[in-house]
Amino acid sequence: GEVPLDTLRFVVEVFGTRWPRMIQWPGSGRTGGGWNDPGDTSAFIERTIHAIASRPEPEAEDVLQNLIDNHAPSYADTAKEALAFQRMTRRAHEHEIPTVAELQALIMDAPD
Repeated sequence: GEVPLDTLRFVVEVFGTRWPRMIQWPGSGRTGGGWNDPGDTSAFIERTIHAIASRPEPEAEDVLQNLIDNHAPSYADTAKEALAFQRMTRRAHEHEIPTVAELQALIMDAPD
């Protein structure tokens, strides 16, 4: 099943403050050292932020905004990008294509 939004939020709030975001330099050749590698932990936190952003419900927007405002400052840029993506996804999710009848009613009501 899907991981609850509260769980994702908790992971980022708790770990994001303890593990500042690590920048991975291209070509560094690091393949990852597991749980003890701060770069891997940083990547995990970023993936969790993106998992929150992939949720279309309005609560996901609130969680991301809260992360930007109050938690994990080194991940704020990631959360801001994720928030923009989440809003776009939600608009697409909530958008409904009008029926022919609705379009005709709109045309009939339009001023000349």
